Amino acid sequence: PPPPPPPPTFFFFTLKTEYQISACLVGSEMCIRDSIMSNSEYLPSLSSVLQKCKTLTLNANNIPSLEKAFKEASSYCDAPSEHNWSHPIVYHAGSETGWFFLQNESEQSALKEFKNKFDFLIDEWLEGKKFKSPDVPKLEKINSKLDKSQQLNFIENLKKNF
Repeated sequence: PPPPPPPPTFFFFTLKTEYQISACLVGSEMCIRDSIMSNSEYLPSLSSVLQKCKTLTLNANNIPSLEKAFKEASSYCDAPSEHNWSHPIVYHAGSETGWFFLQNESEQSALKEFKNKFDFLIDEWLEGKKFKSPDVPKLEKINSKLDKSQQLNFIENLKKNF
């Protein structure tokens, strides 16, 4: 008779000892091991590893947490073009949520809407989309001073146009 078939395989990886795992980890992977694996006697779930990778990636690129981003966006929603944003994604999340909405709705509903926009933009950024800082139009500085007759002509022109 032929040999019995091997038992079905449900896992696509083999279990390794902590020593074998730590020998192949570098950089942020070491942080994952230190923060997830050392706090539990069991291996972390895939979702917790992916979430930790996402958090480390965002931190490494100076993208604030949802809470910090929401606080920044809601604090500067009255003059967003004048603020120096911590990251362009915060500005774009605030802009897509709506500055008026952030300023006038309850914190609970504004946070919920902001979270949806922020998470969507984070996913786009993780997929490679680039976000530019907002272009803030600068006022022209006029260094020349007008003499009295030029000032009067300027005022007359304004009166004619308006």
